Amino acid sequence: MRTTIRHCIVLLTALLASAAGARSQGIEVTVTPPKPTATTPVTLTVCKEFPDSCYAYRSSAWTFTSPFTISARLNVNDHHRPEYFCATVMTLVCGQYQLGSLKPGRYRVYATVNTVCVYENSFPFCLPSSRTAAVCFDVGPASSIWEAKRSLPGTFCSIGGSTVTAAFPHGFYIQAAPGGPGLLVRQANHGIAASTRVDVQGHTAVTDGGEKCVDATMVRATGSAFIGPAFVSTTDVGGDDWLVECSPGTGQPGVRGGSGLNNIGLCAAVAGRVTHADPAGGFFTIWDGAHTALAPVRDSDGHAGVRVSAPGYPMPQTGSFAVVEGVVSCTMAGGERYPLLLANPEGVSIAE
Repeated sequence: MRTTIRHCIVLLTALLASAAGARSQGIEVTVTPPKPTATTPVTLTVCKEFPDSCYAYRSSAWTFTSPFTISARLNVNDHHRPEYFCATVMTLVCGQYQLGSLKPGRYRVYATVNTVCVYENSFPFCLPSSRTAAVCFDVGPASSIWEAKRSLPGTFCSIGGSTVTAAFPHGFYIQAAPGGPGLLVRQANHGIAASTRVDVQGHTAVTDGGEKCVDATMVRATGSAFIGPAFVSTTDVGGDDWLVECSPGTGQPGVRGGSGLNNIGLCAAVAGRVTHADPAGGFFTIWDGAHTALAPVRDSDGHAGVRVSAPGYPMPQTGSFAVVEGVVSCTMAGGERYPLLLANPEGVSIAE
């Protein structure tokens, strides 16, 4: 009988050590950020999956190690017993933390999970492990264009004194200064013209094309102002990722093959040869001859250059030279984000 028990203990120890070895290699710790609705009380949840159901946890309170850095530790105690086999069930262990009301801003969260071994009859039934997750989130309101672009969808925005650089039926674009970041404001029947100074309130969102925007609940014209376009090479239209290091949905991802500063939303001018004109009308592609990584930038159909959305314009001839003034946008195709230039009314000049 003692031999049988000893064999069972050895077998169980081997099985549990195997499971513990998998744990020591890392099961992700996830931190779920709150909805960024303003300064209302916030609850964060820290979770980790374990490969059996023999755990209990205790947790400490969150602490602010700096004005915008939050840290916490979730201690997990292993309650294995030799007579209880439990290495086949996935258990989600979570700790919830009440942070109270937070001031507007970007917060960084560091959460650490420690697994503590319990020894029975000198047999260790797990290996000590520690895993840390780091995410960040924004608490609104966002009071500037760049704060709106960096924040999670759903963040409340109140942006004052921006200039409308382009207006379209689906919305308009705003900038605070020449060459500064631009932002799409979506509102149907807005009645706002370019070169208007506006105050905007609403909530951040993402378009089907993958562009950060604001769904406006209030737009108020406060005067007039003008911001002209910045000239951009076809290889630089769109640019690289910007402020996307936090939770999914933050910042503005760049375009396929993009490099340099992210300029989605920028009032821009682009010049080049027409490499393709849509037979059905509505768009054409221009390229200035510049290359990225020894290859030209291409649109989603493989045409060299940047696609220009110009509904209502007569389509230019392939090979003609075009100068386009508008705003930089983007579109999704095949799971990738491509640059798209939205031409202003009367913003296309063609030279044969």
